[in-house]
Amino acid sequence: MATSKPTMTPERSLIENEALAHWAVQKWARLIESSPDYEDAVQEARQAMYRAAVTYDETRNITFSTLACICIRNQLSHWSTKHRKHGFGHVGDLHVGAPVQWVAPS
Repeated sequence: MATSKPTMTPERSLIENEALAHWAVQKWARLIESSPDYEDAVQEARQAMYRAAVTYDETRNITFSTLACICIRNQLSHWSTKHRKHGFGHVGDLHVGAPVQWVAPS
């Protein structure tokens, strides 16, 4: 007798894919764990994963991780744009807390 695969709940999806949130932040937000904004970005990724988990339909021909990656990348893009708009930016591993101002040479 074959056993059926248990249905993935949103909570279970988040727990089983926690590493995906960290991977996405490092790849798309280009933040390292020691960055001041790292945990905020991971939280944004988790929220996107939760939305993906709630809307995920196992009958469609897409894996949860693919859907989650699409949602996370969109969320991090929005978060990054909002962050830059309010005076925060990232240059590699350097965190800049205020807009960089150009000063003309004397």
